[in-house]
Amino acid sequence: RINAQGQLDVSLEALQRITGKFIENIHPLDEKAELSADSLRPLPEIEQITFENNPTIKAAQAQLKAARENMDSKKAAFYPTLDLEASYGWNDFNGPSPQDDETREGVIGLSLTQPIYLGGANFAGSRQSRFQVEQAEQNLLTAQRNVRLQLRSFYRTLQTNSESIQARLQETISNESALEATRAGYDVGTRNIVEVLDAERQYFTSLSNYANARYDFILTRLQLQQTIGQLSMEDIQTLNAQLTAPIRIMSGSEAQEVPELLP
Repeated sequence: RINAQGQLDVSLEALQRITGKFIENIHPLDEKAELSADSLRPLPEIEQITFENNPTIKAAQAQLKAARENMDSKKAAFYPTLDLEASYGWNDFNGPSPQDDETREGVIGLSLTQPIYLGGANFAGSRQSRFQVEQAEQNLLTAQRNVRLQLRSFYRTLQTNSESIQARLQETISNESALEATRAGYDVGTRNIVEVLDAERQYFTSLSNYANARYDFILTRLQLQQTIGQLSMEDIQTLNAQLTAPIRIMSGSEAQEVPELLP
């Protein structure tokens, strides 16, 4: 009991750090909340959606695009340039000659420039940009592999958690029946108090395991949505809707107000 109270206090301190105030009431998860992996889409379909929406992959793709554009700009310094030039001139001279001297001239030309040597810095910069593209390609490949691993891990874990919830529920029902039978045996003198305490310990352990299995399912589901790139406020609102009325976990005299950290 002392250890459990200590763990509870530590958890409340963690909530206090996140919210900035001491939490006295906790909204438990509704027993009727739907916690099943049956609605999951096939894994190949989810992988395709993930590669299109995952923030890590999209960031790596943007870095690769920027590296390629930088390489193209470095290469452009070595490309020949072709310029079109045009000019037109008109001259009208009035002098002692019997007739005016007027001239008109138009010129159109093409100018081709081919860089031969631009210095070592330009060549080094071009090589560096090419290596940066290769690095960005490898970073993208690594990001895709890591995301695929996370996705499959969360996908399998969510399926396992869904089955674990049902198993833990049956375990709780079984231990509750065993506890009632042990208490009945104690009342008639066929069981002793030690057996009753053992049955109670097993029952409350199964309750704890059942609650942890449901918590793991919710956490894994959110992590899966985040990996896919589709975690939204609607998911949080759906989770909030599955919570029930609050229960008091600590008396008001034990609550501690958090002092303001900023003036």
